[in-house]
Amino acid sequence: MPPSEAANRNATRWAIRIVPIVIFGAFGFSAYAVVAHLCVNYLYRQKHQYGTAIVLIVLYAIFYLLTLWSYLRTLIIANTDPAFVPYTERRETAEKERKAAKGNGKAKGGDIESQESWLPADTDPDSPGLEAFYSKDVFICESDGRPRWCSLCWNWKPDRASHSSELERCMSLDRNGEPPPRADRRANVPSESKSTPPSAAKRDAAARKTFALVRTEQGENPFDLGPWRNFKSVMGNSPLEWLLPIWHSPCCNHDSIHSDYEFGPLINELRKRYKLPPPDEDTELASYQTSNPLRVIAHIDLDAFYAQCEMERLGIPEDKPLAVQQWQGLIAINYAARAAGIGRHCNVDEAIKLCPDLIAQHVATWREGDDKWAYRDDSAANIATDKVSLDPYRLQSRRILATIKNALPLDLQKVEKASIDEVFLDLSAQVHSILLERFPELNNPPPYDDPTENLPLPSITALDWEADALIDLDEEEESVDPDWDDVAILIGSQIVRDVRARIRQELGYTCSAGVASNKLISKLGSAFKKPNRQTIVRNRAVALFLRDFKITKMRNLGGKLGEQVVSTFGTDKVKELLDVPLEQMKNKLGADTGLWVYNTTRGIDTTEVNSRTQIKSMLSAKSFRPTISTIEQAERWLRIFSADIFSRLVEEGVLENKRRPRTINLHHRVGGQMHSRQGPIPQGKTLDENSLFELSRDLLRQVIAAGNVWPCANISLSVGGFEDGVKGNMGISAFLVKGEEAESLRSATPEIRPNSAGPDRSTKRRRVGDGNIQRFFGRQTSTAGAITDGTLPDTPSMSRDGSEDQSVDAPQYVCAVQHAEARRCSSPDMLHCSSCKEDFTSAEELQSHQDWHMARSLQDQEERVGSVFANRPAAARSSAPKITGSASKRTRGGKLEQGQSRLNFG
Repeated sequence: MPPSEAANRNATRWAIRIVPIVIFGAFGFSAYAVVAHLCVNYLYRQKHQYGTAIVLIVLYAIFYLLTLWSYLRTLIIANTDPAFVPYTERRETAEKERKAAKGNGKAKGGDIESQESWLPADTDPDSPGLEAFYSKDVFICESDGRPRWCSLCWNWKPDRASHSSELERCMSLDRNGEPPPRADRRANVPSESKSTPPSAAKRDAAARKTFALVRTEQGENPFDLGPWRNFKSVMGNSPLEWLLPIWHSPCCNHDSIHSDYEFGPLINELRKRYKLPPPDEDTELASYQTSNPLRVIAHIDLDAFYAQCEMERLGIPEDKPLAVQQWQGLIAINYAARAAGIGRHCNVDEAIKLCPDLIAQHVATWREGDDKWAYRDDSAANIATDKVSLDPYRLQSRRILATIKNALPLDLQKVEKASIDEVFLDLSAQVHSILLERFPELNNPPPYDDPTENLPLPSITALDWEADALIDLDEEEESVDPDWDDVAILIGSQIVRDVRARIRQELGYTCSAGVASNKLISKLGSAFKKPNRQTIVRNRAVALFLRDFKITKMRNLGGKLGEQVVSTFGTDKVKELLDVPLEQMKNKLGADTGLWVYNTTRGIDTTEVNSRTQIKSMLSAKSFRPTISTIEQAERWLRIFSADIFSRLVEEGVLENKRRPRTINLHHRVGGQMHSRQGPIPQGKTLDENSLFELSRDLLRQVIAAGNVWPCANISLSVGGFEDGVKGNMGISAFLVKGEEAESLRSATPEIRPNSAGPDRSTKRRRVGDGNIQRFFGRQTSTAGAITDGTLPDTPSMSRDGSEDQSVDAPQYVCAVQHAEARRCSSPDMLHCSSCKEDFTSAEELQSHQDWHMARSLQDQEERVGSVFANRPAAARSSAPKITGSASKRTRGGKLEQGQSRLNFG
């Protein structure tokens, strides 16, 4: 130990012995000066001011006793109930060694402070006193993230504690809060809480609290509440407590999982500064888990979106009838025109007869030779030379999505773009934060620190739903007071109402919404009351809400799966299907599909809101009427497709290297056969309109080389495999899908088997997708008839608003069929193999399965060729060179490597 430090230690020890004598001497001298000299001798005897002398003696006695009691109380607290770490067996041993060292002055160098302090190993989970590490929400720690270790106490420091040289232990005796932090000091903020810490006896081994290590700047204090609140936190709330210089420290209550010290605004500032989740978000009630009992999901749907876009662009009022025209059909009709009896099945001439005042606005089109889409008066008459462009609507969709995101808290929003005019919102975390603000009692810890205790009922008996379309309950349910899930739905409806109002105010669009506890019910609710209304479906009202629906109107049940359910059970009414037992549904539809339909008819949906709003592919297509017959015509359209896709790539940030596609696909249909080719997009060169055209032309020539390609009825060009541009060095974590995003991706593919009618199939099935044969057969060039994601069906498929010329920014759910005509799936998650009728849930599994068929056919062909050679006459084989001994040794003893087959070559 340095001499100066040793001298300071010795001075401190002598001061400990001298200070009590000085204090008692000061007490005695002050008593003599005030009582004997001033009051008795001077005021009483000389001045005869008896009353003044008596009053002064009484006042002095009061303050004298308080001062004496304060000093005695300090000694009592320090020795009976201080806020220091408890004794442990190891510390008791250390205390004995310390006393022995003090007694003889020789043990271990004669000075305990000169000994090497003991520090526990970082990997030791049973370090003494470590329960204090887990028991607090925030604590001051060293730069390595661990709480401060006191080498003299041989234990962790409690909250706001310092080592007392007088008492030789750490105590919290501060009057002004924690001293100003050093520049290298950190504050630990809770990042994730897996479960409630156990009792003190087992807290070290089973604690599940995770902390984030953040840096605090010079002068920042997590416990700083302001001068007045700091004073009360240390001195107490009542004036009587203020008279006592030592306030009982709450830090000694280590059995509680919450720190009794209140944290200042710096904690929330640190969370925002380092982008940490709020502590409430760690609980199940604030999470996005589908099991959250207070889950709130909203679905926002724009009203007649294409028509609204044209009305806003042209400045047409809402009471004027307008329809969006594509060639001779109508793809969107506003509500004023619908009131006149116009429907989507009407053509332009029929619509004008029904409503002479109808404004028929044709969609924008691409035309050969132009570098941008435009609105043209003669588009309807040039179906052979023009191509529909939906870019104006995509631009407005992006503006609306940005407005929705701006209306929600950045750290509490989860938004999924379902289509060009639909958005799902998971409001669970935001609703939970508002619940805590409106009902402060929810911030209190559960009784007995038991998280399984039920929440107290809300302190309200009626809820104001304002102008929302509220689904009624039956009489018995209406008489029951609202529960917390009702309050959560109410808060969610208020949030959605504000979002809709902001869209209306800033952009001029009206939209409808549904608010419920899952995606299925919220989507049905948004379409229940249109236009410009929102429907609220409480958990208790789900059964009544669904009873009058048809099964074919529910999500994923509008196609072949819905038809199969109707034909199997002889009804399309949900209320009648509710009587079908689960086992019967499984027997009729298959285990997976039966369970899914059973849950859907009861409003049960565990699909998560996927916050990924970026597009995955871009497609531009044209159906030719009449067909085209020359390569020159096809190339002219490829140039238009390339310009269309490149203009959208520019909006996506390809010029700034924000995002970039990796693959390009060409699909060419003649008669009932679809030819597909795929190729990579070079990543080392600039991507522009001309390079896209050159790549697509190369793919077209590959298709033409296969023959039988004219007359062509449809050509489509798409790009996919988008990835973020590389800017500087990237860690491996940049290539991984993490956390809730990965859970959303897994939950986005429900295991539904639409065509698996009848009993379950045998569990013995061919393994696909495990990296076997597909490793040897790449997907850069697909065979004729193999259709990848994003392709068009054989017949012009109508989009959501009836658009025929497809130009989409999201994957088209199309069944991939080998050597057969493409057909649209009844469920967007199911793909089928026409060779063996196998069902698959992703295009990757189907592609690898089709590769297996190709490999099997190649092997059969090779075996047939080998058998031809084997059956040739000996004279015909005699000219073949014989393999000598040295060459034959290369076969490694005749053994085949894994994955090889023996072929006969004569």
